[in-house]
Amino acid sequence: MNHRCKICGNIDGNIIYNVKERILNKGDVFAYLHCAHCGTLMLNEPIEDMSRWYAPDYNPFIKRRQREKETGIRLRNKLLVELIIHMKGKRFFKYIVRLENLDIQFKRLYGLFLSKKAEILDVGCATGGWLYSLYDMGWKHVTGIDLYCPEIASCDRKWKFISGDIFSIHNQVYDCITFNHSFEHMENPLEVLRKVYSLLSDRGVCIISIPLCGGISWKLFGLDYCQIDAPRHWYLYTPQSMKHLCDSAGLVLEQIYYDSKGGILHISDGYKKTEKSHAELCNFYPRSRKIKYDKIAEKANDEGNGDEAVFVIKKGTLRYKR
Repeated sequence: MNHRCKICGNIDGNIIYNVKERILNKGDVFAYLHCAHCGTLMLNEPIEDMSRWYAPDYNPFIKRRQREKETGIRLRNKLLVELIIHMKGKRFFKYIVRLENLDIQFKRLYGLFLSKKAEILDVGCATGGWLYSLYDMGWKHVTGIDLYCPEIASCDRKWKFISGDIFSIHNQVYDCITFNHSFEHMENPLEVLRKVYSLLSDRGVCIISIPLCGGISWKLFGLDYCQIDAPRHWYLYTPQSMKHLCDSAGLVLEQIYYDSKGGILHISDGYKKTEKSHAELCNFYPRSRKIKYDKIAEKANDEGNGDEAVFVIKKGTLRYKR
């Protein structure tokens, strides 16, 4: 069994854990390596057929389009998004995260001053809910790409869809490339970031939103931390390992915003105390518990200890070394 970290190359002090799959919840167990140096948690052995773990009942594909459509085109949200993209500073971001009825994806455009003429690529777009909303709000040059949701190609939409991975794109330049909880699903992160470098315009920006290893839920619940999501998540990164990858790809990690939510704590706690599936725990989330966990998550974000983060990445002045 391999004991070398695939991110930083460390071989000393790494630990192998067995992690249960809990979305489909059929009792499968997968080996994950935790790096003692960079802190990354990673799937230790390749999966022969990863597509079987993205069944139609995998939660990112369920009712996503309906939810986005209901909230994305409201005038209130249009005004909020205009404010968000023209704001700066960490002290404002924590208030943006609290907005209940605004899709979290828009909060990740915070402070980008992103022109409505910008070419935007969403990598791992799933059913494309956010792209529908982007288009409705005035960004007309939007493209989505996904390897595991080919049926979206036949849907009625105004934005461009590519069935495949990021390496399927050639001779195109984007002003903004987003990974909304898709980067952790990719086996070869350094190659992906090098591809991002080649696709970004000179002043372009890449926004990567991912779950982290080492945050509050990992510390409280360990292997029951729901964001491990074995085996779909190849990696759970740390800020240190993300900086290492960006440096290796010729990119600059400019900013990190923590945006953990209380629901992560709720589900992780449920995994630890019960054998219930992800869906069962989502269907039972009392308001009192939500208030409690939201406060814990907010405090963790303020202390740089959140379970999720937004990484704002731009091109460096030097190309990566081949």
